[in-house]
Amino acid sequence: VSFWAAQTKERKATHISDQFISLAIENSGDIRISEMEAQLGYSSRYLQKIVLEQVGLTPKTALENIRFQCSLQMMLAHPAYPLSRVAQQSGFYDQAHFTRAFRNMVGCTPAAFISRYISPSCKKLPSLPEIE
Repeated sequence: VSFWAAQTKERKATHISDQFISLAIENSGDIRISEMEAQLGYSSRYLQKIVLEQVGLTPKTALENIRFQCSLQMMLAHPAYPLSRVAQQSGFYDQAHFTRAFRNMVGCTPAAFISRYISPSCKKLPSLPEIE
């Protein structure tokens, strides 16, 4: 019985973390934890526990990573977009907030990243690690 109970608990936790990630991706990471609570029907404390166990990140960090990846994909797909537009469409408060977050994740500013990795004459990229 304890084996069955453990498996049931594990499946429920996996289902909750899957729902969390799906909702986060649907919203490009631009969703508040309180909105996640309301939509998923679990407290922020419980979500924190489950997501940390299943994903290895806190919900806030997972959302930040998803939001960053969405902004990076936008920059790669549309290198001519102004960074203020990328920041706004990615859900950052302003371009300065986006630049700080980008620098923390990549180690350089978005402008430096674009000039280093994206050729202005074409949209082909040198080999970069795959973005998941």
